[in-house]
Amino acid sequence: MYTEGTAIVTIVLFVAIWIAGVITGGFSAVYMFKTMANYHPKREWGKILPISLFIPWFFTDEGNKYRVKLLKSSGLFIVLVISGVGLGLLNESLRPQQELNKGVAKAGNVASSPTLQPTGYSANTNNRGQTTISLGAGR
Repeated sequence: MYTEGTAIVTIVLFVAIWIAGVITGGFSAVYMFKTMANYHPKREWGKILPISLFIPWFFTDEGNKYRVKLLKSSGLFIVLVISGVGLGLLNESLRPQQELNKGVAKAGNVASSPTLQPTGYSANTNNRGQTTISLGAGR
């Protein structure tokens, strides 16, 4: 059952996840710069390998401290992005399907304009029981 309360709760959670994701992304960027600045002097060539972030051998002790923080904040960022997308999908799946009111004349609607009303209808039924309706020309 989809109510306004459910909508408000999911929107508030989505905004909270979004804010946490931005903060976590900022921490990830800072830790990335600090990690890249603390490569072991004899292993600077490891900067060209993306997998070097997972190998502590490439970094100094201080670089390893920031590398671990980078991996944790990056993992949290990925979890927040996935949960934000999942929450959006949940919100859309709980929303009721809106029925189209066909042929209802409302102010400003095409159906309420007499100049666009068809002048006549013709209905034909074929041998399989299917009916086709043809509309006449407008006035």
